[in-house]
Amino acid sequence: MAASASSRKNFIDSSLSMITKYGFDGLDIDWEYPSRRDTVYGSADIDNFTTLLKEFREAFDKKKLLLTAAVSSVREAASQSYNVTAISQYLDIVNIMTYDMHGSWDAVTGHNSPLFKGEGDEGAVAADLYTIEQALAYWIGAGCPPEKIAVGVPFYGRTFTLSNANVNGVRAAANGAGIAGPYTATNGFLGYNEFCNLLQTESWTQRYDQLAKVPYAFKDYNWVTYDDANSIALKVDYAKSLGIDKIMIWSIETDDFHGLCGYGNNPLLNAINLALDSSFTTNRPSSTSSPDATTSNSDSSSSSATSSSSSLPIPTPAASVTPATICKGGLYVPKPGDCTSFYMCVVKADGSYEPLEVKCSNGLHWDQTILACNYPSEVKCKA
Repeated sequence: MAASASSRKNFIDSSLSMITKYGFDGLDIDWEYPSRRDTVYGSADIDNFTTLLKEFREAFDKKKLLLTAAVSSVREAASQSYNVTAISQYLDIVNIMTYDMHGSWDAVTGHNSPLFKGEGDEGAVAADLYTIEQALAYWIGAGCPPEKIAVGVPFYGRTFTLSNANVNGVRAAANGAGIAGPYTATNGFLGYNEFCNLLQTESWTQRYDQLAKVPYAFKDYNWVTYDDANSIALKVDYAKSLGIDKIMIWSIETDDFHGLCGYGNNPLLNAINLALDSSFTTNRPSSTSSPDATTSNSDSSSSSATSSSSSLPIPTPAASVTPATICKGGLYVPKPGDCTSFYMCVVKADGSYEPLEVKCSNGLHWDQTILACNYPSEVKCKA
C-alpha cells in the first residue's frame, strides 16, 4: 500500500471516512516493520513510510486530527526501518515500543523491558544493549524531539522454561516459552493481573535486578520477567528526566483492574499517573550514580528464597497521617521510625491523594534509593 500513490490515497481517504463517522481523534500507524520481516520492497519501505506519513499529515491538518505511530525501539532494529528525523516532523506522538526486548525466542532468560543494563550485561557495548535507556538515547540522538516521544510500558510479563531449575538468574539457559495465563492463554506471555495472582497464591521466588531496575521471579523450571508499580514508576521518572511527558501502554486490560492482588484497582495505571504528576519529585534513577549500581540480588540461597524484593506488598489506609504532608514527599515515602514500612500515595477520584501504609514482606526493609523492599544489608535505615 505504501509503495503506491493511489493505494496511499485510498488508505488515507478510507481512514478519514471511518475517523469522521465514529468521532475518533486520529490514527495510530502500527507497521511492524518497514524494511524488515515480510517486506517485499526492502529499504524502499523507509522512504515509502515517510511519504505515507507526510500525506496523512497534509490530510489530517485540515481536520485537526492526531497522527501517531508505534515504532521499533532499539537501535539495531529501528536503524533499519526509519528515517527518524523525517517521520518525527509528521507525527504528533512517536510511540516507542520499549518492551519485548527479550522473550522466549531467546536462548537465555532476559528482561522484557529493562530500564538499564542489568545482571549478565557486564562488558556489553552500551549502544548494543536492549534497554529503555539505550532505545531513548538512539531515538533522541537520531532526531526525534523528546516532547513527541511516548515511552512504551508493558502491563504483562514474558515467561521462559529454564534448562536447569537450579540455574535461575538473568541470562540463565532456557528452552523456549514458559507458562501461559488463564485469560491471555499464550505460552511465553502473562498479563500482570494473571501473574500478580500467582504470586499471591503460589510459592514463587522473587528477585529484583538492581542494575536493570526490574523484578523477575522463578518457580521450578518457570522463569518470568515482568513489571510492577515500582519499576513502572521508575521508568516514567527516567522518561521525565529526558523531557518526555507521555507514556504508551500495552495493554490496559492486563492491569489488575479488579484489585484482586491487594494493591487497589489499576495499580500500574495509577503508578503511571502518579509518576507523571509534576507535583511529585521522585528519586531519579541513574544507570551510573546509584549506590546500588554494582550490587545485584541474585543470591539463590535458602535464606532469601522466599523473599520478595520488588513487588508491592498489600497496602492499607494510613492511620494518623496528613495526606498533604505525607504525599509531598514523593510517590513512595518512608515511614518515620519504621524500616519495614512505607507510604504509597494513591490518587483519589476527586484528585486528592490518599497515603496508604505498606509493610514489606517478612525480613525486608524499605529502600528509598531503589523504591522497593530490599534486603536489610542493602538498606541504610535506623528505626
